[in-house]
Amino acid sequence: MAQQFNPKRVLRQISNPLLKDFFEQQRHPLDVEWDQLGNTQMDDVFDAWQRLPDADRKAIEIAFHDVHEMANEDGTRVIIEEGQYHGEDLSPLLEPMESRYDKALWTFMNRPGVWDAAVRFAKADTLWGGRSWVKRGNMPCADPRSGGEALRAFQEAMSAFYRDRQGRGHHCKVEHFPRGGDLHYYFVYLSDYADTYINFDDTGHFQRTPERRAFEIVFAYDKNTCTLEMYAKGGKKVVEPLQRIFSRIILDEPLPAEEPGVHPYQLDGLMDRNF
Repeated sequence: MAQQFNPKRVLRQISNPLLKDFFEQQRHPLDVEWDQLGNTQMDDVFDAWQRLPDADRKAIEIAFHDVHEMANEDGTRVIIEEGQYHGEDLSPLLEPMESRYDKALWTFMNRPGVWDAAVRFAKADTLWGGRSWVKRGNMPCADPRSGGEALRAFQEAMSAFYRDRQGRGHHCKVEHFPRGGDLHYYFVYLSDYADTYINFDDTGHFQRTPERRAFEIVFAYDKNTCTLEMYAKGGKKVVEPLQRIFSRIILDEPLPAEEPGVHPYQLDGLMDRNF
């Protein structure tokens, strides 16, 4: 089980020179005697961080939260894979680092393009395997569209589907990220139902705030195998229409009827003792 995010623990897991460079890169050099600190003596760093203006303090907290989520074996693997996609082998740079937290924070600081995609892929990987993740074969074999016109049309169609059927999704944002040579991810964010949340504003006042948060749909199309994996809640009555929308707009082909008895996974080999 993943450990709960604890900002002090994150600070203790990062080497002091890298931590100092991070705050300087964020244009918030801390008034801390770095040379006098042991690697686990983070109280002064934490206190100085908490004294920053609210917006700056929150931005750093978000960055540390993502670093925490990526500081594991799977996170490092995704970073290296994404680096390879960008034409760079990051292994020689990351291997000598003291901890996985160092590897994650260094990537955040020095390879923002790799980092942004890797964080999204790692979060999508954590969704995989649940009941809301569905795989379909016999998709049209096509070059997936990712230009501005196609993404806008996809946004409009996704928004219309949820707006007309569920009364939500009035706003939609679609982002495309290729992963490796043939895998294409489309992250779809739609506005959810309005709700009221109890929180504090930037001045520390306790309040009830009406908010309209986003929910997420993920499409992963494999051009090599012509298969589509999709994360969406709602079961068959939601999955099949969204598959049709994806095929029509992104693949520019109508979705063929599912073939009875055809499965997207080939498991017969597992019955062979020599597999």
